[in-house]
Amino acid sequence: MKAPKVSVLIPTYNYAHILDVTIQSVLAQTFTDFELIIVDNCSTDNTVEVVQKYLNDSRVSFYRNDRNLGLTGNWNRCLELAKGEYLKYLCADDKLHRQILEKYIPIMDSHPQVSIISCHKQEFDEHGLKRKVVHPPFAGLESGRKVIYDMIRLDQNYLGDPTRPMLRRENLKVGPFKKLEFITDWEMWVRHLLVGDCYVIPEVLAYGRKHEGQQQVRCKKKSINHLEMYMLYKAIYKGDYGITYPEHERELRGFVKQKAANCAFAMYKLLPKLHSKENRVLFHKFFDIARKENMIVAPSVLAVFRQKLKDRKEAKKITANLV
Repeated sequence: MKAPKVSVLIPTYNYAHILDVTIQSVLAQTFTDFELIIVDNCSTDNTVEVVQKYLNDSRVSFYRNDRNLGLTGNWNRCLELAKGEYLKYLCADDKLHRQILEKYIPIMDSHPQVSIISCHKQEFDEHGLKRKVVHPPFAGLESGRKVIYDMIRLDQNYLGDPTRPMLRRENLKVGPFKKLEFITDWEMWVRHLLVGDCYVIPEVLAYGRKHEGQQQVRCKKKSINHLEMYMLYKAIYKGDYGITYPEHERELRGFVKQKAANCAFAMYKLLPKLHSKENRVLFHKFFDIARKENMIVAPSVLAVFRQKLKDRKEAKKITANLV
């Protein structure tokens, strides 16, 4: 059986109440040579019932995980099931313009050096009201190397969340999504940009839903975001991704220092919350970054940390080299 041109991938968890709109935006595509793979990550709502009515379309496949794989695990499960030449993710609460595949595919076909194609995205709220448009700072073709640096320089994953980009399945040799909390997609785009270029269509071809609960999740992950961003920037600066920027060495070092400063600030904010083991582990990591980057850590901070930790010997061991 001939493989489809595109695999549209919808990883989902407890989005039954809005999943209809998402699925229908795929089935309404003007380009029809696609498979739609929906992977349910052990939802506790009526996701199965919602998806069931679409299974009479031979292009639609539905899978349920035996256990919850987490966000990244479910994204990677989608990759394992995909058969298409191109991979188009769609977040379960978002939707696509009916011509996105029709516009993406000719460009990918005619530009074999392009590893990622993206577009502009229109945000909308729970009532369907349009909000701001988010988009990259360029249009057309750009080298992968330059896009990686510009995302660091602008401190922004401007290729977007998985609803906007489309990838080549042959480039999965760079590996699956890594288990990160906040920058899972950004880090994946970096690896794909190492093996190809980027193309941006300056049109709104994707729509992202903004709804209650997202802000709470964002706040909860903010400290982890500081940590992961530092690790990504530091790895690129050191050349761990196999790419270097000697012409921007000084600027890159400054970006790494800024991320380290963010970690130090987050460390201070964690001081009243060290009763939590999770926060103590995170605090420990921030301490390590402060030491490596020669950040100033006030003795009073160390004293509070030692007092909060139950294991005083471990606390002294952690903080010994920071004064």
